[in-house]
Amino acid sequence: MKRRLLLFMVLLCFPVITLAKESENILAQEIKYYKTTTINKGTISVMSNSLGVNTVEISKEEYESSNSNNIMPNTIIETEYKKMTTTISKVNSNYRYKVNLEWKNIPKIRSYDTIAIGFPSSVKPKMTPIFSEEYCNSSGCHNTSGYHYMYSGKNGVGVTFQVPSGDLKSMNQTLYVDMEKNTSSTIITQYAYGDYAHAVKSISLGSAKNYTVSTIGIKYDSSNISYYDEINYARATWNGNW
Repeated sequence: MKRRLLLFMVLLCFPVITLAKESENILAQEIKYYKTTTINKGTISVMSNSLGVNTVEISKEEYESSNSNNIMPNTIIETEYKKMTTTISKVNSNYRYKVNLEWKNIPKIRSYDTIAIGFPSSVKPKMTPIFSEEYCNSSGCHNTSGYHYMYSGKNGVGVTFQVPSGDLKSMNQTLYVDMEKNTSSTIITQYAYGDYAHAVKSISLGSAKNYTVSTIGIKYDSSNISYYDEINYARATWNGNW
């Protein structure tokens, strides 16, 4: 009885400390869906520079009804489906811009990809952007924050990373950054431009870093543009005085 009483008194003196979770209030969001078809132009290898890549924006219904296991013609190497979500939210007293890229099926070609957020010059990052990647394989699900290069410019931030290898069941990447005003004027409308560039051919890290980010998304140098698919950015728009 004395031991139980002593334990109860200890618990009273040393309460359990729990970390408070961030309270995120979503203000605006845009979701886009994409279908990328990689075409084999003749008898060539998967990593050949002669690959033809075509990306189109599709509806939510087509995305959800698509079957990535369909048998494709010999001329088609693979068809990828992915979903991109750009969000403007209020986290505590900060405005947060975030982009998430979710893969419906895992791409065969995995090299250095880039995920990015563009924004107008009326705002600027308040912090170092945070990158995270989640993927699942036969041993379970994993979360990593590792990347190889971070771009920070006047109108955008981006992260270049190596896509995980192996037999993956699912995969998604996220990048977010808290923003602050870069003007003394009242901001009436905020814009966040989420973008993602997937390497459709093997590329070196040195070459993969040659890009800029702005309100038109990710722009690669002319010498590297053929290494990446092109998707339309997803722009989140929020109207409110700041």
